[in-house]
Amino acid sequence: GVWLSLAAEMAGRLQHARLPLLLCAAVAVLAARSTSSWLAQHGAFCSWTFPARIDRGDPSRRQVTRRCSLPALGSEGPANTGGVLRRRLAAGAGAALLGALAVLASSSAARAESEVDIYFGAGNFWHLQHEMVVKEALELGRREGDISATNGYAGGKRVGELDRVCFNGFAFAPDHVALGHAQVTRLALPESSLASFVGTFLDEASKRKQSEQGSQYRAVIGIRRGMQSKYFPAIQEVCESRGFSLVKGTGDEKDNYGKNTVYVYDDKAFPWRPAELNNQFRDNPPEIFDSDYRGLNDKQKRMGILLRNGCPSEG
Repeated sequence: GVWLSLAAEMAGRLQHARLPLLLCAAVAVLAARSTSSWLAQHGAFCSWTFPARIDRGDPSRRQVTRRCSLPALGSEGPANTGGVLRRRLAAGAGAALLGALAVLASSSAARAESEVDIYFGAGNFWHLQHEMVVKEALELGRREGDISATNGYAGGKRVGELDRVCFNGFAFAPDHVALGHAQVTRLALPESSLASFVGTFLDEASKRKQSEQGSQYRAVIGIRRGMQSKYFPAIQEVCESRGFSLVKGTGDEKDNYGKNTVYVYDDKAFPWRPAELNNQFRDNPPEIFDSDYRGLNDKQKRMGILLRNGCPSEG
């Protein structure tokens, strides 16, 4: 019991290592079940005594007591009952402790690298989201619920009622173009992968089609504290090496097509707002993406990751 409690306490403090945490819990449960099964086979039992009624004025009456009986050493049964019991208990405690140590090691590695919340905008966000999802899958090994690329709007000074921004003005909805917003894709990235994803963003900004001209398609980056962010030097290095200059975003900017400039927003002043469900993980005609990609829409909706934004064009 002490070892299992210690393992559970250690695991509870490690909030960022989901897979190792599950492994630790599984090991602890299996160890406990194995020991409990052996005890039951050799005459051990526990009984619980519940109070006849709950007396709110007397805390002692609320207690539930448990009494357990273990097979006595040298009693009837296997010749070495006591030794087997001790070995079983030690094995269970040891397995749980090893699981907890695995969680500790993995969690320490996970905490060593921070995650960067960032959004990019360059042309149509249907295409940009696809490119970012493919990169997340190939470079970060992410699948389904781990995919973070999500479309939305940012960079405008105004929003509609209930903080909404919509794809169009259908039924008098707050149109993102009229409100000065750009189409953007938001991601959560390991710090070590930031430069690589900035490079992919610049590839897309360089390839923007002539048909994708307008303020909603402007090249933008949004990150906490903007050009004062501790991650800005890494972003700047990649951009300048590719011939792009960075300009502080102040909101409602005009298009920067063909100028090799990128507006950089402080995402606290210009936060990302989610796009409609029907603008997530979809084709970008005439580009038709594979069914696995399009299927992410339904999967993330079932997981509660994708939520409605309240715009009438969402259906």
